[in-house]
Amino acid sequence: MTFCPVVYDQYSAVFYGKIPSAQTVLLQGYFEIAEGLGLVRTIDLREGLVCVISTPDLAPAVSEFLVALTELPQRARVDWALVPEPKDRERYLGHGRKSPVSAA
Repeated sequence: MTFCPVVYDQYSAVFYGKIPSAQTVLLQGYFEIAEGLGLVRTIDLREGLVCVISTPDLAPAVSEFLVALTELPQRARVDWALVPEPKDRERYLGHGRKSPVSAA
């Protein structure tokens, strides 16, 4: 099993997922331990929608890490399910926003 990210440009690859809301902090903790691998953002806590932001170069390692988290024993496992990119991703990630206009 592998998870494939959405690659936006040469700098960002994003894995969108759904997990039980109670596991959000656990997922964030795992990525803090794996320093530099990726950044976890909560998209919708009630729905359990999260994303992991990384780089295209690190995407294979992030995928392996996410798979490993789904294979841990029950109490330590993160039940990650890959979901499609949200339609309103700009709201969460800032991609596609225009730069602010400076006052003259």
